[in-house]
Amino acid sequence: MACRAWDSASFDVSRAALGVVILALLAGGTFWYLKGSEARSQQVYNNTLMLARDYVTQDEFQRALGLLEGLLIKDPDDEGARTLRDTAFAGQRARQDAEKAAPLPAAVS
Repeated sequence: MACRAWDSASFDVSRAALGVVILALLAGGTFWYLKGSEARSQQVYNNTLMLARDYVTQDEFQRALGLLEGLLIKDPDDEGARTLRDTAFAGQRARQDAEKAAPLPAAVS
């Protein structure tokens, strides 16, 4: 009988240890997944901001504004995106003003 009791206690300890190991693996996996997800989110943000800067540099203001609006919807207090958005608006206005000031082509008769 003593042997059977020992086996039962040993079995319960083994099950408990297995449960602890499984919980530890789940917790660790969740941590690493979330940490990796956070890094991917930061990379997407950096790439989006860099692409928007490139668009502003190439006078593609509308394309830049579309990207910047997406960033600002996620974080309205993002100073980098707000500053670049203001730069894109200024460039867009300057181009519109220049188009208005440009002389119209002479009519061909």
